[in-house]
Amino acid sequence: MKITIEPSGRFQDVNGIRTRVWRGTTDEGGQLECYVALVMPKDAGANAALSKALQEVKAERELVSFDLRLVV
Repeated sequence: MKITIEPSGRFQDVNGIRTRVWRGTTDEGGQLECYVALVMPKDAGANAALSKALQEVKAERELVSFDLRLVV
């Protein structure tokens, strides 16, 4: 089986580790999400380019609300 994934702007904590959510598809067309904590290219020179490309992916913001009466 082969999968194709692309980085999303979402992050998720998995076992206390902040991971980026990658969305993708299998070669059979199934949808999937991957929670990736570390990506390391085999070519050391490509590391800077990969880091720059991942930083250009805009982070998705999740709005939260809470009751101000609970704030002391």
